[in-house]
Amino acid sequence: MANSKYNTRAEAAEARKRSNLKAQRKYRRKQKLLKRTTEDLQSDSIMDVEIAAEAPNATGSPDTTAENVSHGVQSATRERGGLDRPNVTLPASGPISHSTRNESRVEDIPIAVPSPAEHMARMEQAIDELLKNMEDPMVQQYLLSSIARIEPKFKALVGRVRPTRTLPVQPVERAGPIPQYRLYTVNAAASLEHRTTTETLRSLTEMMCGRSYAQSSHLAEVQLMRAQMDRESTQATPTLQCI
Repeated sequence: MANSKYNTRAEAAEARKRSNLKAQRKYRRKQKLLKRTTEDLQSDSIMDVEIAAEAPNATGSPDTTAENVSHGVQSATRERGGLDRPNVTLPASGPISHSTRNESRVEDIPIAVPSPAEHMARMEQAIDELLKNMEDPMVQQYLLSSIARIEPKFKALVGRVRPTRTLPVQPVERAGPIPQYRLYTVNAAASLEHRTTTETLRSLTEMMCGRSYAQSSHLAEVQLMRAQMDRESTQATPTLQCI
């Protein structure tokens, strides 16, 4: 018998294989978590150095300056997530020992990935905390560049979640029926009306000209008859004088 816990060598080898696979998965997960924690710690140290470099430029007493710097560090930490990072201790690199195989029998706790709702809750909580510290001039000065960097991303997120909708055009209500015009009919009616108006004006002009000509001819006849009567009267007057 291979072991008191197993009946055959095949069962012992299969159990050892499963234990090795679990240990390898646990080791890889811890390596990833350590890498992520190291990057976060490096970013925190860089942020602390930047805030400490900006601290001498602030006006006020030393106690007030130190308090402002601590507020800036806390707000920067909250902006990046607001969660305490766990301390991870990893085993030394090398072949997996028998003790590691025994420890791998304990079920691994899966690392939960935050959902979009949890991300939004953290963002809302971080924004609420920042709004409480808006009276601090150091926080305001620090947030200028961060807001300029985050604002376009937030607008893009809002545009994807809530796309712009075009409102439908509502038809204008009319009291009566809408007249339907036909271009050919309208043009023909307009030309007919224009022709009728032109002919009417021409006939009226001719009539007026004819009447004026008739009146002028009558006046000429009257003037001619008056001239003849004047001549006859002048001729008759000397004859009477001679008699």
